[in-house]
Formats: sequence, structure tokens, C-alpha cells
Amino acid sequence: MISIRDLANLLVKISLTGKSKVIISEEAGKLPYLPFKLPIMDTTKVRELGWKPQVDIEKTFRWTIESFM
Repeated sequence: MISIRDLANLLVKISLTGKSKVIISEEAGKLPYLPFKLPIMDTTKVRELGWKPQVDIEKTFRWTIESFM
């Protein structure tokens, strides 16, 4: 699992332009994020069957960013 902050920092790290930055405002904590709860995917059962991710999250986002360029 990864937090929104950690994901934002990861995307800045792999940014192709090097011009991205994370800005955290004090107001952001006061705003409602989502009016409902999202289900969190639990991979426990498939991992018990032997499944494992083949690509880590950094490689996945790097490939996604490069595919848009």
C-alpha cells in the first residue's frame, strides 16, 4: 500500500522534465477527500495461491508516464 503523499513524491522523482514538485497546503487537510469509502484491494488470497506482482509500482508509473510522451 502507498499513501497519496508517497505516490506524489514518487511521481516527482520519476518525472521526465524534472520540473515537478509536491505542494502540500494547509487547506488540503480541511477539504473532504471523498464522500464515500473506496474498497481497498486485498491480495492476500491470491498471494497464498502463489501469485506475486511482476512489476513494482515505480516501474509501473515510469512506464505509464513514458507511454504518454
